[in-house]
Amino acid sequence: RGGAGGGGGGGGGAGAGVSDRRHGGEREQEREINRDHQELEDMLEAFNEQANGSYNRLNVLRDYIDDTEDFVGFAQDNYRNTIIQLDLLLTSATLCITLFTAISSLFGMNVPNGLENHPTAFFGITGSGLVTACALMVGSVWYFKGRGIGFF
Repeated sequence: RGGAGGGGGGGGGAGAGVSDRRHGGEREQEREINRDHQELEDMLEAFNEQANGSYNRLNVLRDYIDDTEDFVGFAQDNYRNTIIQLDLLLTSATLCITLFTAISSLFGMNVPNGLENHPTAFFGITGSGLVTACALMVGSVWYFKGRGIGFF
């Protein structure tokens, strides 16, 4: 028995060599898997950094676009205000001219009023209407200027 046990021990030594080779192959395979895993992890990390950089650049571009939209909106508001001021000025001028036209039309009717044969009545009525219209226009411009409205 002792000899058989010793032979068995010797056989165990030969089996250990195969076992070591088997374990050595598994360890090599495990190292290769770890290398592949590390490469994959490095690639994913690089991709993640690139994705984060792209995301940050897109955020900066979005901010630029928002700022540009705001600037365009301010410019449009400025032009709109200018148009409104011009409209106000032209409306005031129209009112003054309408008043002048109304005075002239009252005296231009075929209604006898005693001024038809007067040699300077036409110039007096036209001149007073024109002076009144101009005074109203100057007064409205002065009023708008005092309020900070208009081009003046």
